[in-house]
Amino acid sequence: MPIIGSLAGGSARGLGGLRTFGAAVLATGGTESTDGTFNYHTFTSSGTFSALAEVKYAEILVVSGGGGCGGLSGGGGAGGILGQGRGYQAQTLTAGNYTVTVGAGGAGSVSDGGGSTGTASQFGSLSAPNGGGGDGKTGGSGGGHSIVSGGAQHIGSAGTSGQGTFGGGRGAGYQDNYASGGGGGAGLSEFDHAGIIGYTPGNNQTGQSGAGGNGVPNYSAWGSQTSTGENVSGTRWYGGGGGGGGSYNSAQGGTTSTRGLGGNGGGGDGASVGSVGNSGTANTGGGGGGPGFNNGTRYLGGSGGSGIVIVRYPKTAPTPKATGGTISYDGTNFIHTFTSSSNFVPNSAFAIHFLVAAGGGGGGGDAGTPGGGGGGAGGLRSSVSPSGGGASAQATQTVVANANYSIAVGAGGAGGYGSGSRGTQGTSSLINGSNVFVECFGGGGGGSYNGANTGGNGGSGGGGAIQAAGGAPTSNEGYAGGTPVVDQGGGGGGGSGSAGESDVSGVATFQSRGGAGGPGVINSITGIPTEYAGGGGGGGGNLNLRSGGTGRAGGGHGGMAQNFAPSQTGENAVANTGSGGGGSGGHPTGGGGGYDASQAGNGGSGIVIIRYTA
Repeated sequence: MPIIGSLAGGSARGLGGLRTFGAAVLATGGTESTDGTFNYHTFTSSGTFSALAEVKYAEILVVSGGGGCGGLSGGGGAGGILGQGRGYQAQTLTAGNYTVTVGAGGAGSVSDGGGSTGTASQFGSLSAPNGGGGDGKTGGSGGGHSIVSGGAQHIGSAGTSGQGTFGGGRGAGYQDNYASGGGGGAGLSEFDHAGIIGYTPGNNQTGQSGAGGNGVPNYSAWGSQTSTGENVSGTRWYGGGGGGGGSYNSAQGGTTSTRGLGGNGGGGDGASVGSVGNSGTANTGGGGGGPGFNNGTRYLGGSGGSGIVIVRYPKTAPTPKATGGTISYDGTNFIHTFTSSSNFVPNSAFAIHFLVAAGGGGGGGDAGTPGGGGGGAGGLRSSVSPSGGGASAQATQTVVANANYSIAVGAGGAGGYGSGSRGTQGTSSLINGSNVFVECFGGGGGGSYNGANTGGNGGSGGGGAIQAAGGAPTSNEGYAGGTPVVDQGGGGGGGSGSAGESDVSGVATFQSRGGAGGPGVINSITGIPTEYAGGGGGGGGNLNLRSGGTGRAGGGHGGMAQNFAPSQTGENAVANTGSGGGGSGGHPTGGGGGYDASQAGNGGSGIVIIRYTA
């Protein structure tokens, strides 16, 4: 779970006011409120959180300011978000003062270089990454690319792994292109949160600038209690990307593109031709919307929305019935989260719910024209629906008093390097002790051209290379890896929620995008809906900057194929997701007639979560 802080007790009071929620005053600072179970401190501007006594099981949501846009219309990236259920669990805050910084949104501009990057928000030593500016600037979430002539594909900028997505926005056209990309939304997976590609088919035709990527709805209950976040049909969102602005250019035969809308979570809408961009919504971390470029005239890009910090903690803090891992409390249940191998020791007998995800497989390497396959997700089993591989929820287990239960958290498999180098399978995760044994198998490695084409078997199968079959999954744990059909792009690794995608045809024969990794399962065992165990993306095949497939649930993105240049490496998966690594991108015969070897991404380590009633 994330780290958020809250008070205990009755009604709310304004900034800095002392508040008694029940018998004791636990903390002051921000706007204070309670839902009867949790106390909340909401900071819409910088201040101080003062813990007057020890505050147990505090969770903290930190959203940075969104990025602003420049005069060439690319949407601004959302501010990075800290506290998405991975990496930062609930904490005990000792008595004392904690400085809270709420980051400002980046300013819009009329320049060709993009707007300003948003500034980081911070709680004590915990900091979320910045927002991305427009026109491809990096940050918590990447900015979308601006309008570009010439027809090449221009990739939006990268986000921060685990805390923001790739911008995803790119200009893509067969001739001269004047469509801009949307900014990335805040989230773990590019596939679900990336800005949309802007596209114009050619001269004297109408195209579409990209929409901003959606942010995260995971903290909707917090937003409802604190009246923050963008309300979309009753669900509260944070961290939406800004939409790309519309454009018109008479020099290109009257090429026009329609504006893109902002993503859910406060992303500013792109502007129509001849108008200034719309700013992201305050205190959401939304990216600014791109302005409407008009026949050479630039307009002011939208500014990013400011960030927010929310601290939440339970009004009462019961005593856990076991030791081991990082312990959090959701108001009803204790949750023990294991991100490395350890032991779980109960002090009495009781029933447990569990989620076990194994390490993801490494992506397939490359030293030729075809891209490598994406690594398969680690197998996933859970007693809280959904479980992996389409299985029903597993039965709960009963632990006995004072028994020592071994918890193994599987490592991710290594990515392959060069020709014939299939990714390594991830290792198993398990719970093992008196009356209890739950094990999941590591994800299969991605296939590699020239001798190791097929994807490896595992919890979920690795993606195949050069029309070879994807790997087979383990029953009730995951799905098969993707099998390429166009020939050059790598297949996506299988996920715990669905199979990996095949490669996707490009403009010309044998020029194909790598297949996307299969999605993971979205499971709420921690109380926060979180996606686990997605497949890695397959590497792009051959020429014309064929892009790699997107990884899912923190899976690595496949590398991009490059013509007469070294291929991009596949990306590593995010730790403790159980997701697969990205396959390396293909490479044609280069200037010297040789093939350049490239590195595929490593799989992400697994995770084990145990929950029981307090």
